[in-house]
Amino acid sequence: FQRKLCAFSPCGELFVCVNDAEILTIWETATNNVKQEFDVKLNLKTSCSSINWGTFQITSVENEGDNKEKQFILIGTKIGHIYVYDYSVGKLYNHFNGGHSCDVNDLSLHCETSSLFSCSSDKSVVIWDTISGKINQQWTADDEEIYSVSVIDSNNLLTGSTSIIWWNIKDKSVIKKFHCLEAPITILKVVNSLDISSGSYFLSASMGTPKISAWSLNEKNCQKAVASFVVNSEPQSIDGSQTFSKDNPLLLTAVTKTGNLVLFKHVLNGKTKNLTPEMTVEVVSKATKGNSEMAPSHVPIFSSKILHCAESCIIAYGDDDCPIFESVNIYDYPKKLTLARERKLQEKVYDFFVPKVKLCKKWKENSMTNGQSFIGASCNSPKRRKVVQMNATTESSSNDSDTTVNKVYQDNRLLNSSPTVKKKEKLSKKLERPKTPESDIEDIVISTDPSEVIDTLLRGIDEKNSSIINSVLKCDDSELIEAAVKNLPLPRLNIILLELYKRLKLQDKRYNSSLRHWLKEILSYHLPYLITHEDHKFVLNKVSELIDIRYITHTLSKMRLLRGLLQVHKRNTSSESSESSSSENDIEELVDS
Repeated sequence: FQRKLCAFSPCGELFVCVNDAEILTIWETATNNVKQEFDVKLNLKTSCSSINWGTFQITSVENEGDNKEKQFILIGTKIGHIYVYDYSVGKLYNHFNGGHSCDVNDLSLHCETSSLFSCSSDKSVVIWDTISGKINQQWTADDEEIYSVSVIDSNNLLTGSTSIIWWNIKDKSVIKKFHCLEAPITILKVVNSLDISSGSYFLSASMGTPKISAWSLNEKNCQKAVASFVVNSEPQSIDGSQTFSKDNPLLLTAVTKTGNLVLFKHVLNGKTKNLTPEMTVEVVSKATKGNSEMAPSHVPIFSSKILHCAESCIIAYGDDDCPIFESVNIYDYPKKLTLARERKLQEKVYDFFVPKVKLCKKWKENSMTNGQSFIGASCNSPKRRKVVQMNATTESSSNDSDTTVNKVYQDNRLLNSSPTVKKKEKLSKKLERPKTPESDIEDIVISTDPSEVIDTLLRGIDEKNSSIINSVLKCDDSELIEAAVKNLPLPRLNIILLELYKRLKLQDKRYNSSLRHWLKEILSYHLPYLITHEDHKFVLNKVSELIDIRYITHTLSKMRLLRGLLQVHKRNTSSESSESSSSENDIEELVDS
């Protein structure tokens, strides 16, 4: 079993695809330009088995009740791990492990409960808390491999093996079992009727079966499909409207194994029907100059997305390593539409006119309790046409690899020009207690392993143990701090910066130097991430105020630049109509000073 590893974003503006070389590429569908590339094999040390988009609720630090939605890419792997990829900054945002032992076959997110549902070839279903990374529930859901999963609501779930099971999530009991053909259920999709009498339905597709079945989510109804959408070959992917009514029928598109797109329009009402496509779309290559006698050849379509306007859909066709995107009208259409396109080699075009994000080149994992872990990574700009596999043991300057088009990112490089951290032997050293009677710092052994340093810091924060936090932040080893900062978990940056802010505000001369060092490294390395996320605005304002009122002698020039960057960011966010050139002049004046 191997599904096509590609998906459109919910709005259809972006498209993610993993090719045979395990390169994850994000495309902008309007321009056909590459926005970003990520080497799955190199960075995750495994292969991708499933991919999807998910909307997470991100809680603002400034206002705890203020939740904002943010799009991420969900990556399931063949070793049972799940990664959450933040494409806006080109970094791994979170990592879930400890739930599955082999291929993660499908992923489904329920935003309202902050729950991620996953199924695997190990016959289990796992429900994850997307905020904490912990496992909420886990159970063996079938005697066979589970290929698909789809969440209905906070207490109902569908799983597909060679049969479909409707689950009560709360007590993990079976509500109903739907009898299907003895073939793996590769696709499940829930659709809701706005007419109260009709209720809810779901769609399913099986491996090797040339049809899409519709089922009623009604405990009393029969266990057979209420409608069949007949296609010419096995459906590879489907997309449809989330809701329908008598006045607005269900829109359903399916990409078949033969590379065609079919469109259905129908109002599900519980009556058994066999339906044929309203429209069929195919793409063929037309002859180029000098080859007028060459017969047209079929160009496969491999994915589609219905837009919110419900009048058109986007199709991806050609080669999955370099697809072509086109919008197709599904409001006023012929029975069969053939798109003749020139036969040409499509080359990747990289977008150089938008702010660039950084790409992970290597990663180091910081294991946490309950199977949770976070990822920190070295980064590289996606300017090259090929993903270069950098040897982790090779020392090189980061000036070229960290270059970005965005001005804020470019000037941030001035703070990040230190050489690559050399590998250190994993020896332990003991921090000396300051010779003051009022000392509140315990004799705690801090390892020279950056992962263990971060683990100790987060443990102190979770336990609200000031002695542990102070012991870690008192460390003033430049190389150790720099390496540790690169491995900081992105979801915890807010709380770590707040801890630094509180201690710097006290102006404790015993370890002010080390606190400034930690703050400088965090802002130098993670500023691109912090300024692109609105939920970090509160802590950035606090840090900016602190820099304004403190005269920091040892790193004055660098902190001046940081202050300037933060001020530029605050002005830009408050007035989006301001000219970009004025921000650049502000930066230049700060550097000259």
